[in-house]
Amino acid sequence: MFAEPEQKSKKRKNPTPFESVGAQLALFRLAAGYTQAGLAEAIIISLAKLESIEQGRRPLTLALAQELDRLLETKGALEVAVHHLPDTDVVPIWALEFVDLEESR
Repeated sequence: MFAEPEQKSKKRKNPTPFESVGAQLALFRLAAGYTQAGLAEAIIISLAKLESIEQGRRPLTLALAQELDRLLETKGALEVAVHHLPDTDVVPIWALEFVDLEESR
């Protein structure tokens, strides 16, 4: 079927909401036959921004989700995902390492 998007090895059991949406975007991008560089060029954003979104370090905006849904023909899946994101992550991304450390004790 499709090659699974490359995952970083990490200790966390559950992905953050931004990581989940980013993984969906990466899957849809691959299914549509785009490289990261090709998709970034097609939607006129920097490659670094697309990488950050796919890795969950940066949230996907509603406007960009809608544009990606049209281009990747995902029938509104990314827009729905963005609508269901929490206003902010419960734990900031920078603090995840400390949460993992506490959980391991």
